[in-house]
Amino acid sequence: FNYLSGTVHIHYMDDKPAKDRPTTYGSAGVEEEEVAAAKDADAVKDVRDVFTIDEAVEKLGFGFFQILITIFCGLVWLADAMELMILSVLSPLVKCDWNLSASDEANITTVVFLGFLIGALFWGTISDMFGRRTSLGLCAVLILVFGLLSAAPVPNTKQFGYPWLLVCRFGVGIAAGGSTQSVTYYSEFLPKKARGLCIVLLDLYWGLGSVFGSLLALAVVERLGWRWYLAMTTIPLALVLFFLPFVPESARFYMIQGKGAQAKKVMDKVAWFNRKKPLEGKLVTQEEKEQMIKNAATAAGSTAVASQSNSPMLHTRNEVHLNGSHEDSMDKEPLLRGGVDGGDKVRSALIWAL
Repeated sequence: FNYLSGTVHIHYMDDKPAKDRPTTYGSAGVEEEEVAAAKDADAVKDVRDVFTIDEAVEKLGFGFFQILITIFCGLVWLADAMELMILSVLSPLVKCDWNLSASDEANITTVVFLGFLIGALFWGTISDMFGRRTSLGLCAVLILVFGLLSAAPVPNTKQFGYPWLLVCRFGVGIAAGGSTQSVTYYSEFLPKKARGLCIVLLDLYWGLGSVFGSLLALAVVERLGWRWYLAMTTIPLALVLFFLPFVPESARFYMIQGKGAQAKKVMDKVAWFNRKKPLEGKLVTQEEKEQMIKNAATAAGSTAVASQSNSPMLHTRNEVHLNGSHEDSMDKEPLLRGGVDGGDKVRSALIWAL
């Protein structure tokens, strides 16, 4: 059964001349074949008129939209790096101002990473519930707010300023624990050929954030003090919030939520940015398309069985053609069931071990 052409091919394995083969099978004859072919054509049309998120991303390719989200996600990483670079600058400064002990100085760093640990436990759930873009926007707002509160002109004493600073930096750590969602969001819009390279190159923004954080400290701390330094390190977060209205929610998130229409609008927006024609058809999940392919294969198999049962030929073989391939229907069955061969299992285990 060829789902592109909607035809069922019966291959005879004997040497009988073509002119001696029957043109009709049983009492139903050609009419029965035409009815079965019509049913197959409907199943084939269902498969041809749909596409998945992965197929859409591959067809739309890498363009201006991917450059836009590269800048957006890169700024998230840059801001994250600057917030960590602050620790190496801030701790020695407040130690001198407030005459802190070594353990008090270490607590300034500890509370940030403790916040990272706690934030990482629930930001993924928030992202799955409310969306990748929403989660990243909320993280940026919270880091910005707590960063500015850290720089607030509270009484410059150990009794009041030190606990205030610990609480604010702890809040920064919790919010920054969700910044890694930017990698998930970024990867969902990247074609396969560009995915690995682009995600690795995202680390360049981390390096840039560390360098900018150091240069900013050299330019600001001696002249204006460490509070102004803390305030200025929130500038990248303001840029993230500036770009936020221009980037859409993840289309994959919409599909998981059962909002296919919104996901289709997102992919149409990607097509517009990349100067490509919007994709025609219905956007479905990978599981839905696999089920449609299985239904088409089942319809093809039932037609072939009916033809074979009405045929006087005993030695026939029904070959199913899916996606332009020529594997036997029995060979295709494990794939249709979503099975994974032993090699894939071994490779997956090795990847997890590494």
